[in-house]
Amino acid sequence: MKKIIGPFAFLIILGLLVELSIFIFIPNKKNLFDFGMYNISKYDILNEKNDSIDVIFLGDSLIYNSISPMYLWNKYGFTSYDCASPATTIEEMYKYSEVIVKSQKPKLVMLEADVLFRVAPKTEGFFEKTKEDISNKVYYVKKLFPLAKYHNNWKQIGKKEMTEGLKGFRYTVRVEKSDKGINQKETKAVASINKENYDYFIKLLNLYRKNDIEFMFIENPTVRFRYDRHNRIKDIATKNNIEVLNLNLIDLGIDWAHDTKDGGVHMNYYGSKKVSNYVGKYIMDKKIVKDHRKDPNYSSWHDAYKQYQTLTLYE
Repeated sequence: MKKIIGPFAFLIILGLLVELSIFIFIPNKKNLFDFGMYNISKYDILNEKNDSIDVIFLGDSLIYNSISPMYLWNKYGFTSYDCASPATTIEEMYKYSEVIVKSQKPKLVMLEADVLFRVAPKTEGFFEKTKEDISNKVYYVKKLFPLAKYHNNWKQIGKKEMTEGLKGFRYTVRVEKSDKGINQKETKAVASINKENYDYFIKLLNLYRKNDIEFMFIENPTVRFRYDRHNRIKDIATKNNIEVLNLNLIDLGIDWAHDTKDGGVHMNYYGSKKVSNYVGKYIMDKKIVKDHRKDPNYSSWHDAYKQYQTLTLYE
């Protein structure tokens, strides 16, 4: 009997320890760094005062590497937030948004169009041994067991958090040049899009329209830009009467030998300033946001900018 009870007791104790560790390691609303954590910005934005964010940038790593809300604040005076996570899907962005609209009613939401083409792993073939199915296993293990997803959060324990100074932006001055720029060669080809993704996009669009929030696409600069995908995004935008801002087709003055952190896939801090400057002017020209820099109700943003400066002083 003892031989039977022993292993069960061990499993029960192990289970309790795992559950306890989840409360310790799952990102809370004040975590900053992406130490292997997913959906971090959804939690961070909940720290902001209700109805205090003018613009929300939704999407994946192309968002949080390209657009700096603190740069936008200092240059143009409106508030914004990067609600983005790596390799995210349109389904996850919809679930993000259901949370966001409960506390924020921004004037504008800009969605990184790249996420419409990303398909989440499927559960079929979970026990097969192909490379793709191994990837699926990792995805679903992390989804089912938060400790596996957030295991690196122990690095944050005891560290001073600087969430306020970044607003979802990921700061890096790492430079890895690209040997090529963006391929802007036009094509008539039109990329396909997953029906489930399109359905979630419509749900996302309707959610923001229901809350009287302007919605549009943004395509951030990357050497992975594909014109056939842009054609699909234009088609979707036309059918749903929304704008598209494609920064891959605009000369932002990006130096591909200096302004990218990983060979042109993502911007670094230097590239983000050029992207943010253009996007900020674009938004101000729409005349839907105000300059809050002299408004005492937004004094915390000046404090946040001082934190941001502690990073950028060492560029």
